[in-house]
Amino acid sequence: MKREHKMKLHAEATTWRTVIGKGQAFVVGLPSDFNLIVALQNAGTVQLATAFAHRSGWQHFRKGISEGHALVALLTGLEFFQTEPELLREWLDLKSKEAIRIDAKLASDKLFFHPKVLIVTGGSQRPDFAIVGSGNLSQGGLDNNTECGVYVEDPDSIKELQMWFATQFGSATPLTVEVIKKYEPSYKKNRERRQKLEKEQHRIAREVTSLGDAVMTSWNEAVRQAVKYFQGKQFARDYQGRRDGAARILKALKAPDFAFDKNGWNEFYHVGSLGQLDYRQRDGALRQKVRLQKALRRLIAGGKNVLPLVLDHGGSLHVNGLGLNTFSKILAAYDPKTWPVFNRRVAAALGDFGYKAPRGVGTAGRYLAYKYAMDKFVAACNSAGCEAVDALALDAFFYYWSMRLDEKAGR
Repeated sequence: MKREHKMKLHAEATTWRTVIGKGQAFVVGLPSDFNLIVALQNAGTVQLATAFAHRSGWQHFRKGISEGHALVALLTGLEFFQTEPELLREWLDLKSKEAIRIDAKLASDKLFFHPKVLIVTGGSQRPDFAIVGSGNLSQGGLDNNTECGVYVEDPDSIKELQMWFATQFGSATPLTVEVIKKYEPSYKKNRERRQKLEKEQHRIAREVTSLGDAVMTSWNEAVRQAVKYFQGKQFARDYQGRRDGAARILKALKAPDFAFDKNGWNEFYHVGSLGQLDYRQRDGALRQKVRLQKALRRLIAGGKNVLPLVLDHGGSLHVNGLGLNTFSKILAAYDPKTWPVFNRRVAAALGDFGYKAPRGVGTAGRYLAYKYAMDKFVAACNSAGCEAVDALALDAFFYYWSMRLDEKAGR
């Protein structure tokens, strides 16, 4: 699954109350009956300060401002050439037609101008209020971006905000035709540069945020082959063998207390299900039995938070000689709905499907990335009509596929 699709699904699953409905630009404390247009139409004064302004954001204010009777003060900055000249012309036109009640200015350039403040007072239908937050006057700032603002009705806070606004507006530059003509060439000149910069920024952001993600280039083919296997006759027999093996593992190790002795540890190594272990590490690991038992108990209780302590070298519960294949085998046997097996056969099958683990995140990070990828893989298989697939089923499929690879290679 592509990262962009994952982000889209997340955005669709979580929406918040915004000044224009529901979206990502969350406003804390916004009344349930809040309607921006109605509030502006019935206001006595409207004061708006925004770091930059786009027509896409102004469209949500236009009707309320033009059809209302409020005294309106509009203030925006020109930082990074974001404010659109076309919007400034519209503001200037409003100012010219209704000079008595509407004024618009550009913020002083003496200091970096970065506020996002709306103050509405004198309304006939609701108390005075202000909204202070992170969103600019744009569609993203009001709706699509991850923003956060606060709705305020406290009179003292509103009075302080009005005093602050009066200071900013008083030192601002009046909006005129000459000012817009002076600004527009620089806006156009830097628009392409800004777009390239934004594109580069988004690319880097995707790369940085995907460092902890696993990738499978032949995802659809892997799902198709897995579904075919799960719906075939061989799967039921393979799956039952792993269920029996998981039960033997838990019995030998006396899970979840893990009060096993030497015989139990040796029996665990004899269970071939969910991956064959390296016998050369068996006795050395048993000599660290106290730490090993503590690590297993902590893993079962603490899950992913404990993984780095056990799997990464230098972790306080790391057991020399034991790696991911051992611990994932035990985890999968104990909780196959949560923890997938990772072993040599699994790695071979994944490699054939173009699986690439993240780099620079340690063994625990790689295993977590693999787990999250398998969560999605299981969901895809289930959506395709398979019965509830779990870690035991996945191990059966990956073993089956790795054996096919061996046959093709003549091994």
